[in-house]
Amino acid sequence: MANVNVSALPPDLLHLIATELSARLDFPTLYNYICASKQIASSGAVNALYRVSHDSPLKAGGSEDLPLAEQDLIKRKWSILWRTIVLSTFGETLYPYAKHLRVLDLRDLGDLLDDDKFRQGPIEKNFFSGTLQQFYLTITPAVKIGTRSRPKLRLDTQNIISAIGDAITRHAPLLDGLTEPKLADNLSTALTTWAPRLTYLRRLDLWDGRALADDRIRNLLHVHCPHLDSLRMYHWSASDADQHLAAFISGMQPHKLVEFENLSHCNIGIETCLALNTHGANLRTLKLALAADGVLALGNLQGCTSLEILSIDSLGPTPDLKAAQNDIYLEIIAWLKLCTQLESISFANLPSAPDLLIAVLLNEEIKLRSLAIKSSEGFAYLAKDHRIFHDSLANQQTLEALLLSADAEGAGFDDLQALNDTLCSLKGLRTLHLYRISDYYNDTYLNALAVNLLALEELYIGGLSYTDDIWTSVAGLKNIR
Repeated sequence: MANVNVSALPPDLLHLIATELSARLDFPTLYNYICASKQIASSGAVNALYRVSHDSPLKAGGSEDLPLAEQDLIKRKWSILWRTIVLSTFGETLYPYAKHLRVLDLRDLGDLLDDDKFRQGPIEKNFFSGTLQQFYLTITPAVKIGTRSRPKLRLDTQNIISAIGDAITRHAPLLDGLTEPKLADNLSTALTTWAPRLTYLRRLDLWDGRALADDRIRNLLHVHCPHLDSLRMYHWSASDADQHLAAFISGMQPHKLVEFENLSHCNIGIETCLALNTHGANLRTLKLALAADGVLALGNLQGCTSLEILSIDSLGPTPDLKAAQNDIYLEIIAWLKLCTQLESISFANLPSAPDLLIAVLLNEEIKLRSLAIKSSEGFAYLAKDHRIFHDSLANQQTLEALLLSADAEGAGFDDLQALNDTLCSLKGLRTLHLYRISDYYNDTYLNALAVNLLALEELYIGGLSYTDDIWTSVAGLKNIR
């Protein structure tokens, strides 16, 4: 390290500088700050760097848009970051880097081990050299019938990740976040050993929810991870997933869960919705991807009224609740009207979304900042049949981001003009995306938007009838990025 005289500066000040750089995720400056002197490094700067290492731009190997040479360099640095963390658990680094970790992102480690450049070059050889040779675990693929060539050994990624994770969790007492690798269920076995070490765990990100089907793991998490308040999972294919997930959620300390999200099929239904009510006072973020049965269970969330962010994604054909399930439709509306702290709502592939949201939009207590109605082909609502919904948008003058996807078929002049007038009234919009709903827009509508929505930073509008005459008004949007 360079010898820089910083002895005149109190350690508290050096620590504050490192903390600020860490909060800004200014990795280059923070790294150079550490290299300036040993005193700086020892005054909290190393701690600050590894505390946010999970947000490093090196993660996931950087961007594919970079030149190939730069991609190779970043992937080398990516592997060195992980190698350094693992080596620190054996006391073979200048500082105990693992000790300062807050998030153990095993999904990122899995991405590294599966990366082609990692496997095909010297990066892999260097990574598993020395002390890390013990983690070089391989499997022999099955020989294909009719072939004589000997199959090439390949990395036993799942067991490597489990072994490295075990080493890190032994030496990272401050971990508050844990993510499971893609296409794996490492945590369904590892958590039986790791959970007692994760006493500060707040965020658990599962690829496969099956770990929570194990009574032992559920009990260990309840006992040893009392701070857990954020649960996220990708999928859970078991038919009894709803019961097991409900058992885990209801077994937590009441009103502890702040965030819950599932990204794909998890068979969530009535039991999980009822269990989520036990956290209704503190649950702020709820993002659900639901099959038809799950959508029909939404009316059971009556206790979840402190939500600020709500996202509902229908994973398959869902009936028009207003027409086919009116009792459930009214229950969901009654629930949504009580969620007066809502700031962001996103509904995807839910034909009833506009009707469900009218009461929300007209509620004077609710001040939305973001609203999105997304739809795939065949799931869009008909714009011509939802004039009341479009008119109601004008009541949410706090909106900064709006996305509407709807079928414009049959929409007449009055429908389009009413929609555009409402949009023009939302002066605070910074982001506006219109998909298909604007298919019959022309220059007049777009020019009106450009003249009235001067705060826009992002604008996407489909349409088939625009001419070059729009560019004069669009040029007036000085904040467009």
